[in-house]
Amino acid sequence: MQTKVYSAFQARNNFGELLNLVYYQNIEVVIEKMNKPVARIIPIQKAKVNKQLIKFNPPTFKMGKINSSLHRSEIYDDYLDKKFLAK
Repeated sequence: MQTKVYSAFQARNNFGELLNLVYYQNIEVVIEKMNKPVARIIPIQKAKVNKQLIKFNPPTFKMGKINSSLHRSEIYDDYLDKKFLAK
């Protein structure tokens, strides 16, 4: 596979072109920052898939009723009593 090297500045200004190189011409792109390689763009078909990412299930939270012996009307009535009868 052919490889082309771009600076971070060039990559930022020509990102669409880099994607086209990878997608259409099957060229690997290496991005350097301060003359050191920091990233690589490769075709997805050549990438090794991390099995843990496929199995990832984000945590879920159970939504439900709050354990309370008070009913909404009791809370609301108490609020109204305090607000209007206290005057």
